[in-house]
This record gives sequence, structure tokens and C-alpha cells, in this order.
Amino acid sequence: MTNHVIMTTYYDIHLHCPFCGSAASVLDSNGSLDVGGCSHLLFVSAGDMHVYVSERLDEIIAQNSWEIIREPDGSAEIFSDDDDIDVNIVELLRPFKDAIIFEQIVGPPSLISSVTAFAYSDEEYEQFQKLL
Repeated sequence: MTNHVIMTTYYDIHLHCPFCGSAASVLDSNGSLDVGGCSHLLFVSAGDMHVYVSERLDEIIAQNSWEIIREPDGSAEIFSDDDDIDVNIVELLRPFKDAIIFEQIVGPPSLISSVTAFAYSDEEYEQFQKLL
């Protein structure tokens, strides 16, 4: 199940992981946005551009017969060899239990949106259960 939060008022705030509280992005010493966050961060996309894609998605990307090209700046391009197949990164979240998607939408006239997704893992949950 995927939980989807749409933000239209506070669309410009920096998001933090709902599981551990880590920032998904921070400003570096040059004032540039550094995206990476914690192990729960799955992706950050702005429009059609994938600013960050976690390696946790690599196997699922391959299962969909898609390919990923990672750039040195951390961004990635995901594509299909079949022109009839649309690549929708949100579709990759199906295997994750309780994934959380934050969609930040800038109002008219621009209507630009960014999408950030987080998910806990079964392995982390097992470790958590051992602490109880």
C-alpha cells in the first residue's frame, strides 16, 4: 500500500524521513541542494527529472525491463527500450509495504511538482522487533 501526501501550500519546505527524521536534502556549503537522505529515501523526482534514485530500486527497475543510467551528480535517467511503455517511477513502489509519497505542487501558473518517496524495509523491521 502506498500512502500519498499532496502539499500545495508548504510545497517548498525540505522534507524529512517519516521513519527516522533524516533530511531528504540539505544545502551544501556552496548553497546547492544535496540530495541523499537516509536508507529509507527511495527517490526524489522533479517533473520528468529524477534528482535521486536509491539503489534499492535497481532490482525492481530491472524486473520491469527498464534501464537506469546514473549520473555523477546523483541524478538518474530511467527508460524503457519499448517506446510504447511509459516509465512511471511511482509504479516501482508496489513491492514496498507502506511506502510514503510526498508530492509538492507549486500553484498556478507554473504547476511544477516534485515527488519524494520513502519506505521502511522488512530487514529493519526485524531488527526493530528484536529490540522489543
